[in-house]
Amino acid sequence: MSAEIPLEFTMPLQEHVDSIQGDTVTLTCEVNKPNKVAMWLRDGEQVTVADGFEIVVEGNVHKLIIRRASLDHEAEYTCMIGNVDTTTMLYVEGTVLLP
Repeated sequence: MSAEIPLEFTMPLQEHVDSIQGDTVTLTCEVNKPNKVAMWLRDGEQVTVADGFEIVVEGNVHKLIIRRASLDHEAEYTCMIGNVDTTTMLYVEGTVLLP
């Protein structure tokens, strides 16, 4: 009887992500097992599609897509699967309107 391989991130989230207001931001990570259910957190609070986020699972790859990023989206984001997680900080730079 072989022991089950523990779940782990084979590609964690980037340490931090820089974006510009209005851009689409995609946070991507990958685990060693396909089709696992991930919970995404923003500053410790769960985010859902109802909050305007797009959550995508493609096999082992998990993505959180933020369309038209705003300054309000600047936060710490965590992807949690089972008892393992990976975290990044999203920075959103405001656009400067020139006269």
